[in-house]
Amino acid sequence: MTDWLKIKNNTKVKSFDIPVADIGLLRKEAEEMGFRPLMFFGHSLSDGIRLYIALADDENGDTYLSSAIFRPEVK
Repeated sequence: MTDWLKIKNNTKVKSFDIPVADIGLLRKEAEEMGFRPLMFFGHSLSDGIRLYIALADDENGDTYLSSAIFRPEVK
């Protein structure tokens, strides 16, 4: 599994603690994990956009966080 930060629901984290993964692998794993999507949002960077993703494991009360960087050269 790619870098995911696993936290308990309602836990605060700093954005720099959230791992950055390859977008293709992140997408594949998000689908394969089968958890409920909580949110997707982007944050502008000087050289692209950082996409954040949060998935909920409702059965265990866990949230999985990860991110990926979109740069202009990425199609």
